[in-house]
Amino acid sequence: MAPERILKGYLCACLVAAATVVLGVVIQFFDLPEIIDISINYIAAHLVAYLLLFLITLIVAVLPASLVIIAGEVFSIRNVWYYMAPAAAVGFWVTWVIDGVQYSAFDTGVFVAAGALAGLMYWYVAGRDAARGSWPRF
Repeated sequence: MAPERILKGYLCACLVAAATVVLGVVIQFFDLPEIIDISINYIAAHLVAYLLLFLITLIVAVLPASLVIIAGEVFSIRNVWYYMAPAAAVGFWVTWVIDGVQYSAFDTGVFVAAGALAGLMYWYVAGRDAARGSWPRF
């Protein structure tokens, strides 16, 4: 059924976006000597950061994602670029709106990549089957 497919795709996309941002943070600070000594506190801190980013992603992306998903379902758009481009644009938009700080090119690239990968994941889980399945009739 379509609503379950859409919800599953949205949740998977938000998980991928949050994981990409956490991975970008880890890559950015990978050369620090403290990172070499991986402890349970280090792992727990990244897990908490990942869960918080997942929740923030769910909240921030719900409106733009809803507009793209509804249009994709109504017009039966199954093109991967249709889902990746707006998601990457939302990733870029987040770097300008969240706190007004000028981010580095690497940070902006991480957010854009997170959006693009989230769009790709949504397409893989749900967008390939846009407008297939039945909607509940009221």
